[in-house]
Amino acid sequence: MGTVDLSCKKRKSEGPRHKPKRKKPQKNCSYHTRLEAFPIRSVVRERVRKGKAEILVDWEPCPICYFPQDHTGEHIAEALHDALLNWKLDEKGLVAITTDNGSNVIKAVELKKWQRMQCFGHRLHLAIGHGMDDNRITWAISLCKKVVSSFSHSWRKRREHGEVQIQLGLPAHQLITESATR
Repeated sequence: MGTVDLSCKKRKSEGPRHKPKRKKPQKNCSYHTRLEAFPIRSVVRERVRKGKAEILVDWEPCPICYFPQDHTGEHIAEALHDALLNWKLDEKGLVAITTDNGSNVIKAVELKKWQRMQCFGHRLHLAIGHGMDDNRITWAISLCKKVVSSFSHSWRKRREHGEVQIQLGLPAHQLITESATR
């Protein structure tokens, strides 16, 4: 496995260089944000385009964020173990792991015999969701969604909404709707 140097330093013999970019950047991967060199499988093609040297490469999948297997407890347990190895962390130093309530994640933690802590944010979200299982609240939310939807689909209503905000000296805000998350 080789690496591609993404430091963008000019080399006298090679002419100008630019940073190769992934088609799908890994924005949330803590592993990728620390790297200046990314692992590759092979160089597919090299060329000079508009005076810049380009290298087309076959990227090595990220060991942290690439997870092609089924998300079973066994596979997740293996991936968690591999992540600790990649981060050079000793499993004996692990105090606890915070998870959601996914049965596959719970099983993975049980297989590893780790202390599991439930995520407060997930628990709070579930409690609020269950607390809103009331026909009156469901009706009110439905009505609000219809109002927001009518503004979303009418340029005239959006324009008039903006004019009223200006007349009342209110900050210019767009209407938003709730977004269900898991």
